Amino acid sequence: MIYTRFGSPVNFTAARVEKVERRTNFRKRGGKVAVEIIPIYQVRAIYSGPHMDGHDSTGKMLCDGQWVDAVEFKADNGWTEICDALEALGLNLRN
Repeated sequence: MIYTRFGSPVNFTAARVEKVERRTNFRKRGGKVAVEIIPIYQVRAIYSGPHMDGHDSTGKMLCDGQWVDAVEFKADNGWTEICDALEALGLNLRN
């Protein structure tokens, strides 16, 4: 089971990968700034059970349907369970 950081259970409905440039601030004398492209995994999700405070919003979109970084979630079996859910939605995490 996948949860928000506050403990509400969710199901992923869509996933995408955003490529982001990360620049290092360290420069060698006369050198260039190093730039690397890193993937950011983002998902859309719906609540699949009641919140920790007891009110039920099952079926409602998390964050009004906006994209959320996948690292903001936790799971019973850790990051591997989140990766499995992302791959089930069609993302290729092996590249």
